[in-house]
Amino acid sequence: MSAAVAARPLEVRGLRARRGAHEVLRGVDLAVDAGERVVVLGANGSGKTTLLRAIAGLDAVEAGEIRADGVGLVLQQGALFPHLSVFENVALAVRLKGRPHDSAARAALAAVGIDRLDAMPHELSGGQQQRVAIARALALEPRVLLLDEPTSALDPDATREVERTLAGLSERGIAVVIVTHDLPFAVRTATRTLRLRDGLLAAE
Repeated sequence: MSAAVAARPLEVRGLRARRGAHEVLRGVDLAVDAGERVVVLGANGSGKTTLLRAIAGLDAVEAGEIRADGVGLVLQQGALFPHLSVFENVALAVRLKGRPHDSAARAALAAVGIDRLDAMPHELSGGQQQRVAIARALALEPRVLLLDEPTSALDPDATREVERTLAGLSERGIAVVIVTHDLPFAVRTATRTLRLRDGLLAAE
């Protein structure tokens, strides 16, 4: 890991990516410092989710450079396993990595304020489910957390829970990148807001 990545957990340069024949990212540059909460806005189909998936290494890119010091991705609406308890949902990813999972899962859940370790996902509120999904990503100890529409289908109280959680993660030095259509949430949460338009990022 270079000194530049250590100081800046995420740096993207000249990123190009296609969805079918359409080039949705046309040379995206993005640098995020530790503790920043960067919100990316944009129309449907503008490439916001493609950007997150490319950074996380899930989607192939045509060109560009991505330097990231550990990435955790939280998908839209959490996507918890319904047959696993809260603790089991969070511990699973760590266990699959072959690492000690008990303490990592407990610490991640504590970080997002969840103490119902034996509860099943359907027993939780929407905001609690989203915080468990965030904990699942945190258990792998990333320095960069990517969130795709984290407040979709959440009520105002649940949205506030997520906002408080993200603010706490920033205080721990985690860089957060969020794509969303929720403008009030973006205004309250972001330390910096960008818009993805015509395949490029610009300050909002």
